Amino acid sequence: MKKLWFLSVFVVPLIALVLFTGCPSSSGGGGGGQGSGSFTYDSTTYSLTNASIDDYQDGYFELYIASSGIDAYEWTGIGDIISFYLESPTGAIAAGTYALPPTDGYVFWGCDMGINFDTATLTGTLVRYATSGSITLSISGSTYTVDFNLTMDDANTVTGSYTGTVSIWYP
Repeated sequence: MKKLWFLSVFVVPLIALVLFTGCPSSSGGGGGGQGSGSFTYDSTTYSLTNASIDDYQDGYFELYIASSGIDAYEWTGIGDIISFYLESPTGAIAAGTYALPPTDGYVFWGCDMGINFDTATLTGTLVRYATSGSITLSISGSTYTVDFNLTMDDANTVTGSYTGTVSIWYP
């Protein structure tokens, strides 16, 4: 349990910070994939307009879904964002239900959620550590649908969905 705590508190955010601020894109283009959706937390609903995935291959990937103020692919701007750390049993990004606790090899490692979050200063309201819940990922061609229902460690729930394209980054 200590290893998972260390991973979620120190290693995963550090990796995300380094990748989003210091590594060039290897898939070309720029800008998060476009779509629509929202999430509700503590009785407030926030819109979602773009998404990206960091594909580390071997089945581990991070999914970022953001409001129009943040570019989820370039990791720039100020707005609302939710990220999920996932691992599929197929060795690649795969449709399925990623649960906490894990089922059938679809692993949900955790999530971070930023409200009025500034990517340059890493400030805003940051909510971390889901204690239970699931993320369902469906893929049809280039369209991704993400539905999630989580209980955070502050006992609030986060529910939401996003449908649209997703920009994929391959380190």
